[in-house]
Amino acid sequence: GSSHWTDEVEINDHPREARWKVTQKETTSRLQDEFQTAVTLKGQHFDAGRTPAEGERRLFLHLEALTERSLQNCVREIRRLLNEETLRVGARGM
Repeated sequence: GSSHWTDEVEINDHPREARWKVTQKETTSRLQDEFQTAVTLKGQHFDAGRTPAEGERRLFLHLEALTERSLQNCVREIRRLLNEETLRVGARGM
């Protein structure tokens, strides 16, 4: 079959702003161009302390790439964006 690499990044527990940042079209398009990685939002958001029922998944990004390297780089970039946005939100709240 076609060889491709997949990974997941859970974004459920990040602040809303951070989740928005990595799911907006502008970001996913850039990731697709830069890393040749398709980014798909899956699952649903659960508030802290709420456990997903059978068959439910917490909010996550499903990634699919042609090479392991581009996938790893894409995951790294998504985590960087999430952390950057989380810190920004945290700093604003102080």
